[in-house]
Amino acid sequence: MKIEGKCVKIPICHFCAKSKILCPICQDKLNKGEISQADIEVSEVLIELEEKYPQIRGLTLVKAVKPMPNVILALYTSKDEVRQIFNKISKEIQDKKGILLKFVKRTSSIRRIIDDIISPVKVVSINTVWLPDGSWESNIYISHRDRKKLPLPPELIEKVVYDLINEKIHIMF
Repeated sequence: MKIEGKCVKIPICHFCAKSKILCPICQDKLNKGEISQADIEVSEVLIELEEKYPQIRGLTLVKAVKPMPNVILALYTSKDEVRQIFNKISKEIQDKKGILLKFVKRTSSIRRIIDDIISPVKVVSINTVWLPDGSWESNIYISHRDRKKLPLPPELIEKVVYDLINEKIHIMF
């Protein structure tokens, strides 16, 4: 049973996500670089799981990045707290498709975004460095003991954060 007016918002049309074939409009978005292959993959997963996990209805997929072949990070917004559901979805996708799918909640807190990306590792501290041109970069400090627990190499984490939220960071130990 479909709840009218409340469904997952994705960057491609629902028909394309269900059929796994892009219509000319969505194909044009992909060709122009407005969406990525990762956006398409996560959209397909969310539409597939929307009936099984109705709690994700109302979620908006903002952007997805695929820094490695078997890793996808998805930036989302949602009024409801759906973190536990995403843990179940991530486990299900990892078991079925062998892909590590991490969901990152869009927020103004760089700490929360980084925590979502590097989970189960936690950020120790963050320092903001202001540059002469008025821009800034953040140094993200992580315990040296946790280095091996990181889900991605530090350089990839830095790239993922920039790709997702356009923020320049440096992982420090």
